[in-house]
Amino acid sequence: DLRIDQANPLFCEFLRSHAVEHWALITAFNPGGLSSDADNARFHSALLTRLSSIGCVFFPATDLAEGGAWPTGPGFILLHVDESQACALALEFSQQAFVSGKSDGVARLIWTLDASNVS
Repeated sequence: DLRIDQANPLFCEFLRSHAVEHWALITAFNPGGLSSDADNARFHSALLTRLSSIGCVFFPATDLAEGGAWPTGPGFILLHVDESQACALALEFSQQAFVSGKSDGVARLIWTLDASNVS
């Protein structure tokens, strides 16, 4: 499990073993906060296609908000993707937030509105 503002020792070891400096967790589910199951399946498939087309190294993941702050949805852990690249993907799929981190494994919640204004 990854938790915001915390490092997970097993995940840190995984990052070290893959020489990862930057990573992100992105989902395409519930863009803008609302979608049907059929829409979510279509969005998820489109994200999978997009990640494959750009040659991204990724693994399946599940986005679980602490305390159920938003709906659970499948997504992907992206390796070797920095915050600006992750933000561009999140915005492409109308996501309000994503999780990003560095080699220390600390997960940070990034709001796309804030991150898209940073160059």
